[in-house]
Amino acid sequence: MAADDDYGFRFTAMASMCEVRIGALGRRRAAALAAQAIAEVRRIETKYSRYRADSVVSRINASAGSGCVVAVDEETARLLDFAAGLWAESDGLFDITSGTLRKAWDFRARRMPAPGELEALLRLVGWSRVRWSGEAIALPLAGMEIDFGGFGKEYAADRAAMSPPRLTRPDRTPSRSASRIRVTRRGCSRGCRSATARSRPAATTSGTSIATAGAIATSSIRAPAGRSRTGAR
Repeated sequence: MAADDDYGFRFTAMASMCEVRIGALGRRRAAALAAQAIAEVRRIETKYSRYRADSVVSRINASAGSGCVVAVDEETARLLDFAAGLWAESDGLFDITSGTLRKAWDFRARRMPAPGELEALLRLVGWSRVRWSGEAIALPLAGMEIDFGGFGKEYAADRAAMSPPRLTRPDRTPSRSASRIRVTRRGCSRGCRSATARSRPAATTSGTSIATAGAIATSSIRAPAGRSRTGAR
C-alpha cells in the first residue's frame, strides 16, 4: 500500500500505460516534478516513434535506398552508438534493423509467413549493412528500416528519472551503490536472470518480463552517458 506522501501520476505513452511515483515532497511539488518527467517521456516518443512521419527514425527510414546520408544530433548519435554496441556484444542477435520482419506475420489473422516471405525480408536486415559514421547514417537498401523499440521505453524511463532536479528529500537520497535486479518471465519458475544496475529511481518492463529489486528498481537498459565508437559502457 502506498504511503500518505507517495503520489502516483498516470499517463499514456508509447502505446503503454505509464506511471510516475514520487514520495516525500508534498502533492504540489510532486505534481510539478511529475509533469517534467512526463514531458520528457513524450518528447522522446515524439522524436523517435516510427509511427510518426515527422520523427527522426521515420526520416532515416524514408531515406532508405536513396543514397542519401542523414545527419543526426548528439542524442540520436549516442543512441545509435548504443545500438551498435548491443549488436556487437550480442553477436548480431540484437539488431535495430530487424523490425521489418514484422511484415511477415499477421497476428490478428494468426497467419504464418508464406514460403519465401522471410527470405525476402532477411536481405533487408543487418546492422552490418548500415553506413554509420558517428554523425550521419545511411540505409543502403530500399525497405530497410531502424526501430528503437528494443530500448526506447528503457531510455525514456532513465531520462524521466533524470529530468527533474531532485526526486527525493536530502535525507532520503538513494544510495549510489549498484543493486541487483531480478528479471523474471510470467509463468516461469526457474531460469531467472539477474543484472547489476545503477540505482537511478526508474523502472520499466517490456513484454512479459517483470523487473524487481530489493531497494530501488532501474530500467533494464541504460543509454550511455558518454559517446564511444562501440556504444558499450
